Amino acid sequence: MTRLVALALTVAGVAASAAPARAGLVFNMVFTDDGPPPLVIGTGTVTLATDPGDGTFAYNDLATTFAFDFGFGLTFDPAGIISDPAETIVVLSTTGGVRRLQFSDTGPGKDGSLAVLDPAGEVYLFFEPSSFGDGLDTFALESVDTGEGGFFFVGSYLATARGPQAVPEPAGLALAGTAGLGLLAARRRRTAA
Repeated sequence: MTRLVALALTVAGVAASAAPARAGLVFNMVFTDDGPPPLVIGTGTVTLATDPGDGTFAYNDLATTFAFDFGFGLTFDPAGIISDPAETIVVLSTTGGVRRLQFSDTGPGKDGSLAVLDPAGEVYLFFEPSSFGDGLDTFALESVDTGEGGFFFVGSYLATARGPQAVPEPAGLALAGTAGLGLLAARRRRTAA
């Protein structure tokens, strides 16, 4: 029985040390026109694998994924980034327990803080460059065709989260830890009897 308890402790210890839960952060994005009243024209998420806290961070230093959907098959994801991610920064802040994410750039005179092309190659999504001075809340959609059939649309975006969420451990390790704790509980019950 002692060997069984030792094995359970070993399995639980390996599970705990091999895969500690990481704090991730998921921001919900809302894209609106400028109204009044403002109408939601798109939604999405920006996910950070870890929460670095508040501050300004290089986009390339964060494990970041995003997915934006404006309906009618118009979507954007990291595969479509056409700007230089090395010139993009992410600004994280907290007000009243609500986390906020904004995109910016490394200096004045930039064309946009983050620019993404949709998978069909027809529409660009741009986030406001810092040189605009409007608080980094503006985005633009522009068709690749800038002729008569093209369009240009400007609106506002808001990306918020309510603090860190746990990133689950790999299932096998979590189950191993649970099984080890179960064996310990069974041992204690037998000892008490």
